Amino acid sequence: MNTRIVLLSSLAAVFAVTSLAPAFAAGPEKNEMRIQRKIKRMDLDGDKRVSRQEMATAMQLSFETVDTNKDGGLSLAELSAQKAALKAQREKLRAIKVSTEVKPAVQLPKALTKRFAKLDANHDGVLTKSEFAKVSDRFFTRRDKNKDGYISMDDYKS
Repeated sequence: MNTRIVLLSSLAAVFAVTSLAPAFAAGPEKNEMRIQRKIKRMDLDGDKRVSRQEMATAMQLSFETVDTNKDGGLSLAELSAQKAALKAQREKLRAIKVSTEVKPAVQLPKALTKRFAKLDANHDGVLTKSEFAKVSDRFFTRRDKNKDGYISMDDYKS
């Protein structure tokens, strides 16, 4: 009888823990929230979608924020340290209590760091604004899955 009670109690505990597992998992809901946050940061007109121009503006702001030495180019070191530069910018905006209409820079794609040599067209060790603009344009074209000229949640679902 005791063995049966222990076994049933163990099974009940396993079911209880596994039924709670989805609540702790970083599943689709968390991913969707992350995507919505990215879209919101780049969405300058508040229509819940990002045009090619809004993407270019957001990426330009990110370029200027990550270009910490202000030489007009991004080195691999600056790209690697982008999280710190973007965090400093967000803290600066919070400290001066800038309205929510001012958008903070967005984190640049991780692929930039991984593919730096390939993206650096003239191989001078620096991504120029024009090289960076091409990256931004290619990213937009690839992400706009339904080819409507905007990036929205629909593009992430397809």
